[in-house]
Amino acid sequence: MRMESTKHGWQLHRAPLGLKLSISLLVVTLSAGLLASQFLVSQSLHGSDHWTWPSMEQLRLKYAASPLERAILTQMAQYLDKPTEAAPVVAWSQAGGERSTYYEHVAPVLDRRCLRCHGGESTRGDVDLSTWGDLAPLALSRGPAWGDLLRNTHLHLFGISLLLFLAGVLLWCSRWSRWLQLGLPLLAFVALLADIGGWWLSRHFEPAIYLVMSGGLLMTAGLTACLVLVLFDMWRPGPKSSA
Repeated sequence: MRMESTKHGWQLHRAPLGLKLSISLLVVTLSAGLLASQFLVSQSLHGSDHWTWPSMEQLRLKYAASPLERAILTQMAQYLDKPTEAAPVVAWSQAGGERSTYYEHVAPVLDRRCLRCHGGESTRGDVDLSTWGDLAPLALSRGPAWGDLLRNTHLHLFGISLLLFLAGVLLWCSRWSRWLQLGLPLLAFVALLADIGGWWLSRHFEPAIYLVMSGGLLMTAGLTACLVLVLFDMWRPGPKSSA
């Protein structure tokens, strides 16, 4: 038995049962991977094993803040007696990390909370915060390290674009209207580019984090919609042929 060609092209609902089952398992597997990716994003932003909706502040810290600000407000916050201790360090970093204000506002906090593990002969993680010269690179740069950003960009553009293309091809073989068949994959592709573009723009223009949030949501929604529509259309009965 072969898939039949109609004026709408190849129709998945006319596929042999074995092919239908294979495509269904593929769609279910991709959906599980998509769900796992959402937990991975949540874990990378929150540092916990529970899924939590990402906030704009968490996206700002990841893509637009300096490594110093990100560290002292997240994983290193547990070593501060009170959250307000981080305020002068954050303000100093956001103001440009000038040497003239380092000794008055930043050095006292580092002496009390950081240098025991990141100063002198004790430089845990190869991070030395002993002097302004050591700290300045962590205060002046923005967003993830270039290598990390390039690697993630490479993986997302190659991996997710192939998934979107596959979902688009499957949707094209369905009976849904042409505007859905064209519009959903196009929306997901544009959203993917907006998401990744936001990663890079946020390093220099903080409001670009809204591109990261909206692009990620639209890409996920577009891909999810493609997969659900493909699965539903493939198994719903076709029109009865007239005698």
